[in-house]
Amino acid sequence: MAAPYDLRNFRMPDAIYLDTNALRQAGIFLDSTWITESRAEASKYSVPLAAPRVCVDEFAKFVAKTMDESFQQAVRHISSLNRLLSSEIPSPSVSRKSFKQDATKLVCAQLESAGIQTIPNHFPDTDVLLQQALDEIPPFEAGDKGFRDTIAVESIRSHARSLRSDPIVWIVTSDKVFSRCLPRFQSDSIRSIILKPDELATNINTCALVLGAAVRIYRDEHLLEFTQTQEEAVRYAISHMDMNISSTTLFGFDHPRPTLLGVHSVALKSIDNIHSGIPLRKIQLSEERIGFYMDITLSITAEVKRTRGGFLFSGLLDPGVTATPAELTQSGPKRVSQMSYAPYEEEVLVETIEIKKSLEASVIAAPDSAENKFVDLQIHAIGFSRAT
Repeated sequence: MAAPYDLRNFRMPDAIYLDTNALRQAGIFLDSTWITESRAEASKYSVPLAAPRVCVDEFAKFVAKTMDESFQQAVRHISSLNRLLSSEIPSPSVSRKSFKQDATKLVCAQLESAGIQTIPNHFPDTDVLLQQALDEIPPFEAGDKGFRDTIAVESIRSHARSLRSDPIVWIVTSDKVFSRCLPRFQSDSIRSIILKPDELATNINTCALVLGAAVRIYRDEHLLEFTQTQEEAVRYAISHMDMNISSTTLFGFDHPRPTLLGVHSVALKSIDNIHSGIPLRKIQLSEERIGFYMDITLSITAEVKRTRGGFLFSGLLDPGVTATPAELTQSGPKRVSQMSYAPYEEEVLVETIEIKKSLEASVIAAPDSAENKFVDLQIHAIGFSRAT
């Protein structure tokens, strides 16, 4: 029996956090390739992006410095042009004192527009912080270094804990500070993964594909268990479906193959496997229903003629019977027309042959999806078949 189905073991990260250096690599206008691709992938799978306030402020400080450097460079270029052209091009009328405030506004607006949440700073108890600094618990280092990194780490821990009891978080950074802080996250049952900026988009996409496949496999195990408990319902459904049973159905394309003379009965032997995540071919389902293919084994009792030699085309003829299993049960064996097979029979036998069939089916997931329960099994159609 499969283990209890638990989506906690198969899910995308609950949040992705950007460190200061990741924000800097994203560019002042958050338009670098890696952040553009990562935002698109995160949005596709509804994974939130966030940055601690302390990281946002450090990024704003970097932007303010860049603005000041650009301003001074512009003034120098204008001065050189005025000298070269003997002109009086005015310098930009901007107050350098406002750069810090302007940069903060710009950064906050850019983050909001990009859908990147700014999470509040979290300050642990002062005595706790002091003791951690004295003990040089990462990211604290010798010489009282690491205070801002500690606030970033603690802010992520606090925010992650608010999401759920066992969060999965990805931290995007180019340095090793967060790698040294993994014990802090583990102590709170926070599963954390450290990624470089240029790895983020690919990892989101890969995670979605791998987890999607894992969920389908895991779900299929439970679908198989559920359908096997519904064997009587499956048996009833297929007993009222038309089946075309021919020599090819029973014996494939081997030559010479036995010729089918009649079909006595058709019975469900077993429900073998489940395949979900593939669109059904013969029916359109409503949104609440989960469609899947159900592999089954049918046991068919048939009257067959086995021949040797005879008419040249005897092995190419494919006589058959079309009937529902219920009709065979009620009316008895259904025979093939005598004109549909070749002469020179050697032996007539009643044999039991097993064949594989694929049913198109669907269920509704019960409200308590954590336990992967299903209700309302419906069999819609019989798909392809193959002899065994």
